[in-house]
Amino acid sequence: MYILLLIFLVSPKGLYTEAKTAYEKGNFELASKKFERFLVNYPKTEHTPLVLYYAAILRRKSEDVLNYYEKLSSNHPKSKIAPNALYDIAQYYYALEEYQKALKTHKKIISSYPNSVSAKNAKKQIKKLTSFIFIQIGYFSTQENACRLTNKLKELHPRVIKEGKHYRVWVGPFSSSEEAKNFMLQNGLKGITKKMQPARTI
Repeated sequence: MYILLLIFLVSPKGLYTEAKTAYEKGNFELASKKFERFLVNYPKTEHTPLVLYYAAILRRKSEDVLNYYEKLSSNHPKSKIAPNALYDIAQYYYALEEYQKALKTHKKIISSYPNSVSAKNAKKQIKKLTSFIFIQIGYFSTQENACRLTNKLKELHPRVIKEGKHYRVWVGPFSSSEEAKNFMLQNGLKGITKKMQPARTI
């Protein structure tokens, strides 16, 4: 009996069970170590996709989180958890204001896993990503003047976008025109609202 228990504890299933138990009890530091140990000792098992998912959740640095999710979606595309990993990748890109990458990832979810819950949620996010409202609060011929305005209003998190030879200063995004107008009133701003897809700042 003792030998059978020992074999279970050192097996992939045994280590996975230990790590998951620690996670469910809120012992996240121990769970993280056990999940990491699992990935080193058993990189290719039926439990690996879930281990990668848990490992991602327990990481603190965004680049580490993305790394685990990307490994899961790339190495285990047929896993039931793969659509979730891709959706979480898209949400991380959104949080980092990498809107184009978020949009691309959501589209990948829909094409690769059209019948998944993640695909349904991705469609909602795409609609949101392609219909943002921004407020233009400045239009300049030089980047220096545009940046001067962003520094003056840095608490509002403005962004500079180059269009041709000019530099526009935008605030946003907002989910509706009403939200944008309320923001202008609250902050004493004058500007032009425009619906557009988020662009990367310079």
